[in-house]
Amino acid sequence: MLVLFNYHLTRAPSFRGEGLPFYAMLRESMNTPIGWSTLLSPEVNAQLKKIMNVWSTFLDSPASRDVLVPDEGGWLSPSALAALTRPFAHDGDGGAMKFEEIFECDPDEIHYGFKSWDAFFTRALRPGVRPLQDPHSPNVITCPCDSTFYNIQHDLKRVDEFWIKGEVYSLQHLFHNDPIVDDFVGGTIYQGALDATNYHQWHSPVDGVVHKITLVPGANFVQSPTTFVEDLDPSDDPYLRSQTYITSLATRMLIFIESSNASIGMMCFVAVGMVEVSSCEATVSVGDRVRRGQEMGMFHFGGSTFCMVFRPGADIQWDEDAVVVDRPVKVRGRLGVTVD
Repeated sequence: MLVLFNYHLTRAPSFRGEGLPFYAMLRESMNTPIGWSTLLSPEVNAQLKKIMNVWSTFLDSPASRDVLVPDEGGWLSPSALAALTRPFAHDGDGGAMKFEEIFECDPDEIHYGFKSWDAFFTRALRPGVRPLQDPHSPNVITCPCDSTFYNIQHDLKRVDEFWIKGEVYSLQHLFHNDPIVDDFVGGTIYQGALDATNYHQWHSPVDGVVHKITLVPGANFVQSPTTFVEDLDPSDDPYLRSQTYITSLATRMLIFIESSNASIGMMCFVAVGMVEVSSCEATVSVGDRVRRGQEMGMFHFGGSTFCMVFRPGADIQWDEDAVVVDRPVKVRGRLGVTVD
């Protein structure tokens, strides 16, 4: 396995190739009790973090661009560009939009002008793409990420036995024992999931002021024991059914925002890294005033998940189409509205 790790440390993933290479190597171990306990070990995670740091350095280098090509398996091939633009298929006035019409890039330059794999992955939207919905309605909450809806839960508990029940949230673990948890007990959490082909920057769901930013290191290769299967099918990813569970264990960034809307008050955006995706970067700082739809940060590489946590006093009427499992939701698109 160490030989395989070493091999992938100087290779960027190809489109529809091996996918997340380190996850592919560890997925069978993650699906076992002994693998679960081993991959929870702080000592093991410290070494895995060192490996991921080396890979991150490579992905941020010009050498990682060998997969940013138009050949089959490249991220600029016709099939890859079709997948990357599919979420924007109905955004253009004249129908489907081209990649270069959606994202900041230069198709006349080699590798479309991207300086590294990571620069490609964290690519920015062009102005006017994914416009803010209901920009003049202060009670509207918008989606922070291009994603699919995963879960919503009300009456959140301070501590819950997520390792037994599976799909429940444990606020004290999610917030890494921050005393601010008291303000959110009994509240609501909304969770969405991102695919590797999604746009991976985060945008503020509300107007307000950044109150606190906390980066919580975690165990990124841990799967919920409630999702273990005896015969793991190559096409099955039980880890993806662990997205609620990992909110309390994986590397995550908590961005607390004091909303300008008193009906919302303090809320928290949580960016959760999954497996290889352990790098969460904030582009705002404590004390910054943010506008709804404004960029706040980004994930670096791969599929990820996010949560928004609201206090029990925030009475939110969620749009019906925003809470349909696996239905796509657009960044800056409306999710719901607060009820005064």
